[in-house]
Amino acid sequence: MDREKLAMAVTHAIRNAQDATPAGGTIQVTVSEREGRAAIEIRDTGSGMEASFVRDQLFKPFASTKGARGMGIGAYQMRETLRAAGGSIDVESAVGQGTSVRLLLPIDMRRAAAERQSVA
Repeated sequence: MDREKLAMAVTHAIRNAQDATPAGGTIQVTVSEREGRAAIEIRDTGSGMEASFVRDQLFKPFASTKGARGMGIGAYQMRETLRAAGGSIDVESAVGQGTSVRLLLPIDMRRAAAERQSVA
């Protein structure tokens, strides 16, 4: 995946978490490997979203919980960028409890193994 596109997707998820999280709240970013896929998770203790909004509106262009502060394009672009790279996005949210956004991308295991051997 293009580094700039990946950086844009991660940055967007983090900025959304920052916008939704009040002072004193937390945002946690973790990176792991799950079943041959890279998982980047951005978890916040912000305002959260209704399940119906996540299911029906979150990834539609121009749908936003931010009112006049947001255009509602970023989540759509993030999802489409990940899809183009063979990845996906998973969102779990609860109003008043926060949101977890998981960006999942395939890992080229053959390339990673070759890079580890060339370093050794």
